[in-house]
Amino acid sequence: MYSSPRLALTTSKLQRSLQARFCPLSKVSTTACGHTWGVAQCRPFTTSLSRQQQEGRDLSRHSAEAEQVMQLNPRVSHTAKVKPTNETREERKMWKRNADKDSYTSPSLRFDFSDIKHTTLSERGALREAARCLRCADAPCQHSCPTQLDIKTFIHDISKRNYYGAAKAILSDNPVGLTCGMVCPTSDLCAGGCNLTATEEGAINIGGLQQFAVE
Repeated sequence: MYSSPRLALTTSKLQRSLQARFCPLSKVSTTACGHTWGVAQCRPFTTSLSRQQQEGRDLSRHSAEAEQVMQLNPRVSHTAKVKPTNETREERKMWKRNADKDSYTSPSLRFDFSDIKHTTLSERGALREAARCLRCADAPCQHSCPTQLDIKTFIHDISKRNYYGAAKAILSDNPVGLTCGMVCPTSDLCAGGCNLTATEEGAINIGGLQQFAVE
């Protein structure tokens, strides 16, 4: 069968290695006929597979117990769940406190500016607010201002009733000083770095003083 004993021995080792790797029930012995005994050991495994195929069992499916366990795993929804508005309103009554109040029955807010708060300080309020300034040597409010306004100077001018000088100090550094005084988030910038933040009155209303001076 083989041309030489060495070739027969090499072929026998190759068969045993393949059998040990791909057959889970094989037991390769150290004898010369180990590969024949290992192949015979695989016969019950192949016989059981053929018997299951003859019985009609789908080998690609798991057992019933495994299927029940796998059903507990979360599944990703690939489509959106559309729910009618009537069902949503009925479910809202189970958890929403003001479920009886419908959003579409609220009055229109068009041309309704009743909730506007006056941000501009009066002259008396501006003088009292400017008098609280400590005039820090290394003022943190000026370091926090992105437009590099001389905040300490224009607050000092307001406290001396020099409103023109305060407006000149603001507009010379920032031509849109009025707009910045209205929309600038001073609580995160200049007023947020004020040394009076921890006091009872809180930080100085720098945005209100800036808007008062420019107006």
